Amino acid sequence: MEVYLKPNKIVYCEDGVQLRLKDLAQVLADRQVQEDIERLTVITSNFAQQSYMVLSSLELIKVVNTYDNNLKVNIIGNTETMLKKAQSNRQDNVLAYLKLAVVIILIFLGAGYSIMYFHADVNMFDMHKKLCKMVTGNANNILMIQIPYSLGLGLGLSLFFNHLTGKKLTSDPSPLEVEMYLYSDNIDKYMKDNS
Repeated sequence: MEVYLKPNKIVYCEDGVQLRLKDLAQVLADRQVQEDIERLTVITSNFAQQSYMVLSSLELIKVVNTYDNNLKVNIIGNTETMLKKAQSNRQDNVLAYLKLAVVIILIFLGAGYSIMYFHADVNMFDMHKKLCKMVTGNANNILMIQIPYSLGLGLGLSLFFNHLTGKKLTSDPSPLEVEMYLYSDNIDKYMKDNS
C-alpha cells in the first residue's frame, strides 16, 4: 500500500507542543490508514536556543514506518518543513504603535528627500520653466506645470503599488508584496540551508 505525504513549507507552533503528522503534512492514503497515520506524533517542538527548527521528510517517513513497515511512503513537494516559534501577542501596544510611528516618519522623510535630490540632480525646476514657456509662452506661471506634476507623481506611485483605495484594484500582487514574499522565501531557504 502506498502513502503520499506533502510536507508543509512552514508550521508555526508554541514551544513544547506535540506535533502530529497531520500538523506537518498533508496525507493521502486509504481512509482508515490515513486517519491512523495523521494521529501519529512526530516531534515535540523545542525552541530552546533558536526561534526555528528544520524537520526533514525522512523523520516523517520513519514515523510512518513505525506504524506499518510495509507502507511505501512517497514524498511530494517540500523535503523539509520549517517549524517556527509562534509570536506571542503580549507586546505592549503603545510600544508597537510608537515603533510604527517612527518607521512611518523615517520612510516618509527618506522618500521625500530622495525625490527632492532626484529633482535637484536633473534640474527639474529649469525643465518645468522650459516646458511652461513652450506650452503657454510665459515662463513665470510655473505652478501650472508643477501642481499637476506633483499630483500625478503621488497618483502614479499609488497606482503602481496598487493601493489607491482601501480595496485592491486588481487581484495581482503589488511589486512590494512580491518583493516581501521573495525576501521571506530567501530567509527561510537560508535558515534551512544553515541549520
